[in-house]
Amino acid sequence: MMQWNRRRHRVRAQLLLRQNRAAIAVVLLWFVTNYWIFTAILRRPWHQALWVLAYFEHDTSRWGLFYETMSDFVVFGMVMSVVATGISRHYRPEQTGAILAKSLRKHVVVVGYSNLGHRVVELCHKHGVDVVVVDPNLERVQPIAHQEHPLVLADGTTTEALEAASVEHAAVVILAEDGVEHGAIAARRVRALNDKCLLVVRCSDDDVGAVLARAYHARHVSTARLAARHVEQYAQKFSVRRCVIFGDNSLTVRVAQRLLSKGVTVRIVGIPHAKQLAHDGEPLAEECFVPGDPAAPDTHRRAGVPQADLVVLTGEGFGQSLVLCERIRDVNTTARVIVRVFHEDAAGILTQKPFRAEVVSSSRHALRSLVQEGIFESVGISREITD
Repeated sequence: MMQWNRRRHRVRAQLLLRQNRAAIAVVLLWFVTNYWIFTAILRRPWHQALWVLAYFEHDTSRWGLFYETMSDFVVFGMVMSVVATGISRHYRPEQTGAILAKSLRKHVVVVGYSNLGHRVVELCHKHGVDVVVVDPNLERVQPIAHQEHPLVLADGTTTEALEAASVEHAAVVILAEDGVEHGAIAARRVRALNDKCLLVVRCSDDDVGAVLARAYHARHVSTARLAARHVEQYAQKFSVRRCVIFGDNSLTVRVAQRLLSKGVTVRIVGIPHAKQLAHDGEPLAEECFVPGDPAAPDTHRRAGVPQADLVVLTGEGFGQSLVLCERIRDVNTTARVIVRVFHEDAAGILTQKPFRAEVVSSSRHALRSLVQEGIFESVGISREITD
């Protein structure tokens, strides 16, 4: 930590010097010019000229008086004003992060400060591992920028951004944003810069992820697949026979497919979009879907919420999860409820009364899987590390 602080202070000093180089040049030129005048024109000894320049001795000539007046009221006043204005107006903490990112070696690069990316960064900070975040969204990476951690504020699919993150010298690169196009472009450009780093590509589609993994010698991770596996194991542990799922994303479909394959009766509430989501496994039958308002009591009745053994909420909205949990508990006090969450504080609320839900974090399961596979061993993080 002490070494990290020294490096950050050194970079900050370099940045301030760079921003104010014009003002510094003016000051130096002023002193050099006056030293020449005092020694070459006024014939003062070199050591006396230095004493005059430093205000330890007065020069009674007209130029000496002019020098003191100008230095006091014009030059120093102007320069200090420029420096103060430059620091307050131009200094941005992400600039320090960009310089730090360029200097790193044998580090971790996280492309996309998603929930998975956030957890990877936390893991690296916890174990003292250098990590760079590449993300164009300043609002999303504000905590990273504010703390002056290594940061490249740019699109991670561009070669310039990856070069700024020192990808060519990285040990591990995590493409944490979901999306086929983003993953494919970023993976290709990472491999063009570094063919030896351990590359992880996040992709919700297993077939596409496998293709990317083979093409770019990468590891494929699907946060939804890992979270669905967790729900499946949970359902088997408690002998679940009837399940109702609220959600409209890839996790919704994956959970339904896994439970149906185990003989569980599954209903998905009011989710027409889920029918079009393409994933491995058998397509979901029309009878699985229950149209209607997910928060309406009538929809809950038709979906079988009062008789369900398990209710799974796969949506990303915390407020909606709170409402649904409360209404589920109004009609079913014994069912087990699993809620997908992204924040630890939210998890704490949902596990308490009156909600009494279990929580699952897809990004946490994905990170745990990566650690257990030894993805971070090259940077000193053991696969025995859990959370």
